[in-house]
Amino acid sequence: DDGVDITANSLHPGAVTTKIHRYNCHAGLAGVLKILLGFAVKNVQQGAATTCYVALHPEVRGISGKYFADSKISKASSQGRDIELAKKLWEFSMNLIN
Repeated sequence: DDGVDITANSLHPGAVTTKIHRYNCHAGLAGVLKILLGFAVKNVQQGAATTCYVALHPEVRGISGKYFADSKISKASSQGRDIELAKKLWEFSMNLIN
C-alpha cells in the first residue's frame, strides 16, 4: 500500500447539446432537431455535472466500481454488465495496442 487512493467508476453524462454536428449536418435538419430534442437534452453544464460529481464530490470518496448517471449510482445497461462482452472488449483493446 503506497497510501494512494485510486478509484475507478464509469458514468453517462446524458444526451448533451453541443455543436459537434455543425459541419456535417444540414442546417435545416439541425434546426429541427434542436427544437425537437431541446427539451430532452442537457446543456453543456448539466452534461458535465455527473463527471464533476464523480471526480470531485466528497460523497463519492472511496466509492469504486460503480456506474453513475444524473449524479447518482445507477444500474448500467445489460451490455455494461455483460462480463463476456467486457472480456472481448479487453482483448480487442489489447490487440490494438500490441
